[in-house]
Amino acid sequence: MYISYEKLWKLLIEKHIKKTDLILICGISSRTLTKLSKNQSVNSDTILRICEALNCELTDIMELCREDKGKENSFYKAFAMNKVLINSDEFCKTYTFEYGNKRIILKKTIQKANKHTVIHCKENSVVWEQIYPVGIYPARVNTVISDASFCGKDHVCVLVITGRPMCIEALDEGIWKSAEKFPGENGSAFVMSEARMKLL
Repeated sequence: MYISYEKLWKLLIEKHIKKTDLILICGISSRTLTKLSKNQSVNSDTILRICEALNCELTDIMELCREDKGKENSFYKAFAMNKVLINSDEFCKTYTFEYGNKRIILKKTIQKANKHTVIHCKENSVVWEQIYPVGIYPARVNTVISDASFCGKDHVCVLVITGRPMCIEALDEGIWKSAEKFPGENGSAFVMSEARMKLL
């Protein structure tokens, strides 16, 4: 058995708090945050500080889990353990792996998004818009990082944006779906940040 802090990460998303903000809010170290991310033991004082800062109960941030060898890995763990690189271009690396009974084709951006990056989901493509501070020419650079050609009826497609973009626009308005609808059926196409993928 082990203690899982999966509920804590979901609570942070609900409260629009970043993991790194937890360090400042609760006065914990980055080492402690890493231990929480890996479901490792932390002292009870740390747990109490988190509950007090987030105004929640113990059961809102942690739960006791039993090791179950028959239980399927999380999506992120399945990717990390079973990915096979099948292609690479200047914008993305493309991997394939199995998750559950589905074949996954996953494209992951090489460049990291930041607070000046906006991801636009168009009808048949995904565009990376980099907005530069005033006075730098050009002020905006738009790059098509993926089109819908990697989508297919025999697999699920996932485009993962590395880093932290300012926003991902127009999800669920066309073929590109948000992570909330994952895993979907074969032929589905998803766009999400790497942080969001780690919660799947």
